Amino acid sequence: MEITVWITAIVVFLIVEALTPSLVSIWFAAGSLAALFTAMLGADLYIQIIVFLVISGLLVFIVKKFYKNTLTDKKLPDVSERFIGTEVMVIETVDNLKETGFTKISGVEWSLKSENGEIIPEGAKALVVAIEGVKLIVKTVI
Repeated sequence: MEITVWITAIVVFLIVEALTPSLVSIWFAAGSLAALFTAMLGADLYIQIIVFLVISGLLVFIVKKFYKNTLTDKKLPDVSERFIGTEVMVIETVDNLKETGFTKISGVEWSLKSENGEIIPEGAKALVVAIEGVKLIVKTVI
C-alpha cells in the first residue's frame, strides 16, 4: 500500500511541476522517489516519511542556495525609460482629445500625450516626463 502512495505522490508532484513555470514541487517528487525506494526495501512508514522529508528539505536548501540568483525574479529595466528627460521635436500636433501627436526618436515613431492636456503644436519642442504604455507623456519646453 505504501508503494502505491509514494508512486501516486511522485506522479502528482511531477504533474504540478509540469504545470508551473518555475521549480515548485520537483523536490517533493525526488523525496517521494527516495521514500519509494525505502518502502521497497521494507522500511517502516515512519522511516519512509523521514527519508521523504530529509531528501526534499535538502534538495530545496541546496538547489535554492546554489541557484539563488537564477531562481529569483529580477525586474529588468525598461529600455524606453531612458527617454524620460529627453527633449523631442513634435512632428504632429499633440492633442489628447483627438489622440494625435507623435515624434521620432532614433528613427522610431512614438505616440505623444500631453501631461496636462495642453495642445502642443507641430514643430514645438517637448520634454518627455513619463511613459504610459507605448505613449510618451510630454510637456511644452519654454
